Amino acid sequence: MKIPPPPGSRISVGTDDHGMPVILIPAAPRLSRFLLAIPFLVGLLFWCAGEILAAAMIFSGKVHGFRIVFLVIWLLLWTTGGIFGAVFAFWTLRRAQPQSLRLLGGAVEFDSGRRPPCLVPEELIWGGVPNYFPRRIRHSISLRQMQGLRLRQSDAGTRLIVEIDGEVIEIAKGASDVEREWLAQFVLAHYGLTRTP
Repeated sequence: MKIPPPPGSRISVGTDDHGMPVILIPAAPRLSRFLLAIPFLVGLLFWCAGEILAAAMIFSGKVHGFRIVFLVIWLLLWTTGGIFGAVFAFWTLRRAQPQSLRLLGGAVEFDSGRRPPCLVPEELIWGGVPNYFPRRIRHSISLRQMQGLRLRQSDAGTRLIVEIDGEVIEIAKGASDVEREWLAQFVLAHYGLTRTP
């Protein structure tokens, strides 16, 4: 039985190349990633100016002795910092990839996708640094494990979780409470499963 997504939902249901159902859950759009990138982009302008100035002084031949040693060491450290800033700005601004659930015959393939950096205070408080730098998670969830799929109430709202080998995985993190409820019903109905307490 096909249950359509809730009205206004950004979740889409399609099929892969083998005809297996795939559910895509887009990451919630966040202006915070642009706010986070602005200081790094401005800093890169100053970094370029410092890089050019230091290199010009080194190659001008007018600086000698301890000063040139200091400038070379400073330039190496400055270059390292600039590369870090550029990589971080790119990582912050790159496009997010949606979460996906592939409903295979005997398992569900979960891919957490790529979420933008998090600046939401309540997520940082409860999740700490790992939530600030979200990592991509991929799991193959057995049908027995999917029976443990449940909605858990928290101060930040309802979380859709499943336990895999002692690790609690949150599914549809960027979705609304209504979308999470729909997703749980859809997946369990697809396999004819009932939730275990």
